[in-house]
Amino acid sequence: MLVWDTDGNFGEQVFDTVYAKGATGAIVVGDVSRPDTVEHMVRLADDFSDHFPARPSLCLINKTDLFMPSEQSIGDLRQRVEAVAACSALSGDGLEQAFQRFAETVLERDQL
Repeated sequence: MLVWDTDGNFGEQVFDTVYAKGATGAIVVGDVSRPDTVEHMVRLADDFSDHFPARPSLCLINKTDLFMPSEQSIGDLRQRVEAVAACSALSGDGLEQAFQRFAETVLERDQL
């Protein structure tokens, strides 16, 4: 798995870059302690799906070591985007599982 970390200020222009065009999927991260980044994460995931309809995306809510989102807020996100996971990059909680599930999703779709 090759991971590119892009600046969230790229906006829709990120989909014009070579690495986005060649991406098999996208993991879009939002900071749970900053609700505006979660909304931006949802918009980017939607835009990725619009630009690359057959490719999976995962919205990854980060910094759960600071604040754990409620089940209702995660449920609300699940109704808006293809897939949602919560993690803490600092502690590693949930991170490996999220990447593992996403890799399995990519492999399953490649076999279709």
